[in-house]
Order: sequence, then C-alpha cells, then structure tokens
Amino acid sequence: VGGTGRYVCFSFNGNKIVSTGGGGMITSEDPAVCEHARFLSTQAKSDPREYIHSEVGYNYRLTALQAALGTAQMERLPGFVERKREVSRRYREGLADLGVRFQGQRDGVTSTWWLTTVVLPESCDRRWVQVEMRRRGIEVRPLWQPLHQSPAMDGRVAESCPVAEGLYRRCLSLPSSTGITDEEVDRVVGALRQLLTHR
Repeated sequence: VGGTGRYVCFSFNGNKIVSTGGGGMITSEDPAVCEHARFLSTQAKSDPREYIHSEVGYNYRLTALQAALGTAQMERLPGFVERKREVSRRYREGLADLGVRFQGQRDGVTSTWWLTTVVLPESCDRRWVQVEMRRRGIEVRPLWQPLHQSPAMDGRVAESCPVAEGLYRRCLSLPSSTGITDEEVDRVVGALRQLLTHR
C-alpha cells in the first residue's frame, strides 16, 4: 500500500498503528504531484520573503519532533502489526459461535487489522450493547456515521446508501490497541458473550 498510485494518503492520527500524534503523509508515483503537495503544505508561498501566495495553501507540515516519532515507530511496525493480528485472532476465536460477523479479507491480501470490528446480529441493538459495555468499563465504538447522514451534509447528498446505513446500525469496533493484553481481550470477549447470550 502506498507504493503505487497517483495520490495515496496516510493518517498518523493518535489511534493509528504508526502515530505522530496527528498529521499524515501523501505519496505518489508522480514527482509533480509530490512537489505540488509540498508547495501546498508549506502555505503555497511563491515568494517566501514577500509572503506572496499563488494558491490557497496550508501549514500541514509535520514538525521535526513528530517526524522523528513516526520514524522511530516505523522501526517497530512489524511487531505492532503482529500484535494487531493476534488481537483480531483472539476476538474471532472467542466470539466465533455468537452469530457476529467480522470484516472479510480477500485472497492474496493480508490485513493489519488496525481495528477489529464486529457486525452484530440483526436482532441486536448496537447502542444498547455499547452502553452495557461502557457500564462494564469497556469502551467500544460504532463505525463512523455515513456522510450522507451527517447533519453537516444535510441537503447536500440525496443518495440512499443502505449498506453503509446498515453497517452503522449494527457494527461495533472493539478495543484493538497494540498495548491491549490478552487478559483484557478475554475480558472484552467475556462481556460481549454475556450480553449477546442473555439479551
């Protein structure tokens, strides 16, 4: 991922496998795209001494400290990915018989399982599960709200997206940090098993 393509974007937000606390990166096969991205990310100053801007630019650069943090984390990426995969495997094994579904994985592709998300049974109220898990001291999150349902997009999108709407109603992302212990994963599994078998 990121080795090919005209525009490829990465996020280094705090919840990503490799994080700088914020910011991101653009890669491209096209040197002109990279040069233009650098220009825009440094305020699009055509004349930096006179502060002349030929386009609307932004101050989107990572600081040297953030870049150093990201570089150091890149050295640990194989271990981070291995742990993410182990966490996902434990969830899959622990919840296999409860009628929940997990994200798929295409042949020839190996996921990092950045986030382990379950699709709850149709009869299950995702919000109820979320509240009950929080009562047990376990934070689970819904998928991101589909953009066409966002109040910020009201009136701008007329399309219906039934698949996205259904996933939003039924999906929960489970704690998936690289720092989560096996015991903590087992606690999440136990709480979900209790809720889904006694609802």
